[in-house]
Amino acid sequence: MSTRRIWALVTVLIASLVAGCGGDDGDGSSSASTGTTTSASAPSATPPPTPDLSPLSAAELSKRSRVALDEARTFHVSLSAAQKGESFALDVSYGTTGSHGTMTVNGAKVDILTIDKAFYMRAPDTIWRKQFGAEADQALAILSGKWLKLTTTDKEFAEYSEFGTRDGFVRSMLADWVTNPRKAGQKTISGIQCLGLAGSDGTLWINKVDARPVQLETRRSASIRGRMTFSDYNTVTEPKAPPKSTTIDITKLRG
Repeated sequence: MSTRRIWALVTVLIASLVAGCGGDDGDGSSSASTGTTTSASAPSATPPPTPDLSPLSAAELSKRSRVALDEARTFHVSLSAAQKGESFALDVSYGTTGSHGTMTVNGAKVDILTIDKAFYMRAPDTIWRKQFGAEADQALAILSGKWLKLTTTDKEFAEYSEFGTRDGFVRSMLADWVTNPRKAGQKTISGIQCLGLAGSDGTLWINKVDARPVQLETRRSASIRGRMTFSDYNTVTEPKAPPKSTTIDITKLRG
C-alpha cells in the first residue's frame, strides 16, 4: 500500500505549524423511554450470524475497505508519527461540516478546527515565542489564548483543506489506497477483530465484519514511522466555530 502522500502531508503540517504564520452527538441519549410497554409474549428472534469477511481475496477486501471509508459520514482519526527526532500527533474528529481536534508537535499541543472554508488554530505561547523571537511579547499581546483564523484557500495553508475536512481527508486517503495487497493475518485491535492487508509501504487493518479501516501502520524500515487509527464511525460531534471575541483574523494581522 502507498502511504507516501499521507505521511508527506504530515511533514507539511509540521512545517506549516511551526514556521508558517507570517463531546457527544448532541442528542444526549441512546434510547429514551417512551412509556410504552414491551409485550412479554413476543417471541425472541434468533440473531443473524456475524459476518466474516476473511474468506474474501485481498483485492476484494481492499475494495470493500475503500467503499466503507468513503460511505462513512463521520469518523475519528488518531495519528502518531516520528521522523529524525521529531514527533507529531493528530487527534481529529471529522464531521459532515468540518473537523475539530488537536495537533501535537514535539510535545506542544495545538487546538485545530475547520468549518466551512475557515481553519482555526490556537497554539500555546511557547510556539508563538519560537515563531516571533524578539517580537514575541508584542505577538503574544494579540495571540495569547486566541484562535487564529485562516482560510483553507490561502496558499500557505492550502494543505489543510485535505486534512481539515472529511471529504478532503477521504480523497487524500483513497488516492493511495491498497492497490496490490496481500493478506497479513488477523489480530484484535481495541476489541475489534481485524484482517490485515499488507503492501509495500505498510499494513492496513480492517474490521473483519464490515471492512471499515481500523488501523494503518507504516513499515518498520520507513523513514517516517507512524500509525493511524480510525474509530467512532458516524458518531462524532459536529464542530462549532469559536466565538468572535476569542478569534483573530489573520487577514487583519497582515494589514
